Amino acid sequence: MFSISVDLPSSRPDIAIYKKSPEGIKELNIKWFRLHTSAWVITGLISTVAVWISCTNGADHTATGVNDADTAGVLFQSRYASSAACQSCHPDIYQKYIQTTHFRATQIATRDKVPGSFKPGNNFYRFNVSETIKCIDSNGRMYQQVYINGVNKKQQSFDIIFGAGKNAQSYASWVGNRLVQLPLSYFSYIKKWNNSPGYPDKIVLNRVITSRCLECHTTNAKVIAVNGVFEDFDKSGVLYGVGCEKCHGPGMEHINFETQHPHTQDTVHIINPKKFSRQQELDLCAVCHSGSMNKLQPAFSFKPGDKLSDYYLPNIVSAGAENLDVHGNQFGLLSLSKCFSKSDMTCNSCHDPHANEENQFQVFSQKCMRCHTEAGNNFCTLKEVKANPLKANCINCHMPVQPSKAIVFTEQGTRKRIPAAMRTHLIKVYPQETAKLIKYIKGNNINFR
Repeated sequence: MFSISVDLPSSRPDIAIYKKSPEGIKELNIKWFRLHTSAWVITGLISTVAVWISCTNGADHTATGVNDADTAGVLFQSRYASSAACQSCHPDIYQKYIQTTHFRATQIATRDKVPGSFKPGNNFYRFNVSETIKCIDSNGRMYQQVYINGVNKKQQSFDIIFGAGKNAQSYASWVGNRLVQLPLSYFSYIKKWNNSPGYPDKIVLNRVITSRCLECHTTNAKVIAVNGVFEDFDKSGVLYGVGCEKCHGPGMEHINFETQHPHTQDTVHIINPKKFSRQQELDLCAVCHSGSMNKLQPAFSFKPGDKLSDYYLPNIVSAGAENLDVHGNQFGLLSLSKCFSKSDMTCNSCHDPHANEENQFQVFSQKCMRCHTEAGNNFCTLKEVKANPLKANCINCHMPVQPSKAIVFTEQGTRKRIPAAMRTHLIKVYPQETAKLIKYIKGNNINFR
């Protein structure tokens, strides 16, 4: 959700009037929703019918493209060089960045990068008495094989990994020049294979992966043909992982210039997001961290520094945080926080985009303390807690881990629905988390004073 922070067209006097008050924005949401709902329904029905097709037998499943961690060079668009080409001049930043989940958002599938078991007894997911999928490692090539009543009916190869594995990994297979999602994903929480999120409780093959999926999980990809919901990609031109050029723009021209002018003090032909306005910074993150949006232009059209609302129609229908998911809509949740609306903060106010800061609660908490001070009358009011412990971790109380509604797995055997757990970006007081902390303090006789 973009809430008020995204500029609506100023040339529309009716919208300009609505923008002046929360009530007006709410009315605008209703008008906008009524106008577009019918189009959404029709589009959704067409897409749903088209997606569930039979697999093309004998398709070329060769895993190609560029793993950003491994190869530097000219891709299908000579303007891109890959992150590996940046390391000779920026070795420290590069070594830090390759540890991030962004960098591992997609990878060419190899056995050592897939945590799931391929050993008999632990390598399958049984949907019912007659339908099973097994994960097979055959001389280094991995497949998901479909068994109906014990008979192997079809197999699809692991070609691309989606996700760094912190919460889960999903997988894609090439069918010709098209990408489809494999039916099984790996759920890190229970360390097992599971039916992929959003799938029905039965075997379904060939859920298409679109350019919009790749826009947020790769640095670049090229669509070479479109037929309805189906898109053909240049397989050799996918730049896997969210690399340096996702935020700094294509780097080949910059690298060529620096190579030819090694003593220059000028930094040219590259984008420096540090020079962005607040809105430009937010838009750069929001293109992939705002949940579902409607495209106004083809995927990969947006470039760092562009105005996001020129490329995507923001989701202005969502009325509140309860409609936003902790997975994929970090900006929407953040924009509803008082910390955001009463300051000039951006995502980079808390996050170092070049570093893996996972579970570094003290690092994040101290960033909170820049604004929240005892002298500033905006500090924690709990009598049981004093400043020092808060400097170590104020995150768990005010940005707790919450279950996702979008990423939910069905456990084999029990059929239990298990959501992935992710940290919310809606910063506020959570009474239930406060109660947990007080109970813990009293139960362990901790004196924080």
